[in-house]
Amino acid sequence: MPVLSSRRGFALPLTILLIALLTVMLTAGFSRLQVERQIADGAGNVSTALTIAQSGLQTYLGTVNTDACTRPIRPPDGDSVRINLTGGYADVVARVVQRPLDTLKTWTYVVRSTGYVIHPLAGPEPRARRTVAQFARWQTGHLDIRAAWTATEGINRVPGGSGEFRGRDQNPTPECRQPDINAIRAPLGEGPSDMSGYGTDGASPNVYSDGTAEAVADSTGIDWFATITGGLTPDYTSVQLGNLDYPVQVITGNLTIGSGASVIEGTGLLVVTGDLRIRGASFKWYGVVLVGRQLKFDAADQRFYGYLVSGLQEQDSIPPNIPPTKLGGAGDYTSIHFNTAYIRRAMEPLIGFVPIGNAWMDNWATY
Repeated sequence: MPVLSSRRGFALPLTILLIALLTVMLTAGFSRLQVERQIADGAGNVSTALTIAQSGLQTYLGTVNTDACTRPIRPPDGDSVRINLTGGYADVVARVVQRPLDTLKTWTYVVRSTGYVIHPLAGPEPRARRTVAQFARWQTGHLDIRAAWTATEGINRVPGGSGEFRGRDQNPTPECRQPDINAIRAPLGEGPSDMSGYGTDGASPNVYSDGTAEAVADSTGIDWFATITGGLTPDYTSVQLGNLDYPVQVITGNLTIGSGASVIEGTGLLVVTGDLRIRGASFKWYGVVLVGRQLKFDAADQRFYGYLVSGLQEQDSIPPNIPPTKLGGAGDYTSIHFNTAYIRRAMEPLIGFVPIGNAWMDNWATY
């Protein structure tokens, strides 16, 4: 009679082992996929945070606050602003790193911007952050104005002519007016001795003649050489007549405006490196006009509202031979009014932060 013996099966344990092994492998695969997804999301969030930080920085640098008289308000040391942007917000802080003794001069700041990424469905906590910084200079657009018209090249008064030279601020808002200045300023012995036919007002004397041509040019506080050799970035390199947006216009060489019976108006900051000749029936300019050499009043009616300087090339160590500007003549009308409202409009493009080249960093947190 055969003897029966019991034998244990191995199929079920092996199946359980395989199922467990597959489960572990699938779990590891899903975990790895989740980690990679988190890494990808994290990298995307960090990239977004960098974009937000940079956008906040540029927004802050491009913002200029003004008071009720449209005078620029320079940011205080430690100025802090939160700027809301798509996908998050940026906290921007400006610190002064160089403060000159003359408060009207250019200050240097370091502006730090930290961008935060917010996912509304994930709660208020930021998903990522990134900090960038930029060194920048704050420009005031300040002009050291001593007279409505500073004629560094001198003035040759000829018989006839009429007009007005106003050194009293003609700003239409009384509380925004600046103190009186001279109506005309010229080098010693080169100012007009006879102003019959012309109305003048302002600081006494209305027509002030003193110093050398170079000293008068230097008294404007305008660095003429730097201005015409890249220190001023123009909107246009040709005069934009009829443009009411107050652009910056820098013209190299001589410029003649108008002809015949033309009626012309212009606005903004006009810089002419050579001579400026005005022709036509009527010419009006609202803003600031800076001329390197001689002014030529050849229009029947020419009026400037703001600030006018001529003969700035006299700043050269070897002054050029610039003929004096002729004032007068039968039937000629010339008017120059000191007006801070138009001056501020013309100088607006030169006010605010100017980033310093090669002084931006995206690793400020570890700097």
